[in-house]
Amino acid sequence: MKKLLIANLSVLVLLVLLTGYNFFSNSEMFGKKNGGGETQPIYGAIKRDKMLKGESIPFKVESKKVGDWSGINGLPKDLQVFVVKFSHELKMINYFAFGENTNDYASEETYNEEFFKENILVILTKSLGSGSCRMKVDSLVMHDRELSVNITVLSPSNGIITDNEQYTGSCIEVKKADISGINSISYYETNGTY
Repeated sequence: MKKLLIANLSVLVLLVLLTGYNFFSNSEMFGKKNGGGETQPIYGAIKRDKMLKGESIPFKVESKKVGDWSGINGLPKDLQVFVVKFSHELKMINYFAFGENTNDYASEETYNEEFFKENILVILTKSLGSGSCRMKVDSLVMHDRELSVNITVLSPSNGIITDNEQYTGSCIEVKKADISGINSISYYETNGTY
């Protein structure tokens, strides 16, 4: 266990040193430039107590279970938000965050350079505590340069929840023109049943 922890920390330190990316920061990553002059993707988000009111942003979403918690390379269990503007960012996120689950999650064949010419990919990841639970993306709202993702965590209506912790994610496709100029990101979470 200790060797695994040291290995994961070593990869994270190497990633930060080589790329300048900070995987688990909050919204202060908006607008900063990496060595190549491109804006870095954002990781983490501010949790809101109520839904943000603003302009509704059209989107297309694909949600899926990524795998059990042990299959993920040490991402936090709370909601993480990755705003991906370039194919090389997606490759980095897939490799370091999802390891062997890469092709099961955000496909680099689907989300290629052609896709990123006009689109941005917003990736949500979250441990829901049980494989019985699901995450639904309800809406994207933009107000005063803040993008807010509104989600519902769904559990079975019969109340029976399994104890196998699963990691769930959503790949949200958004037109670049619809969310240009964002400088912060937040989310609002509700609970429901299915």
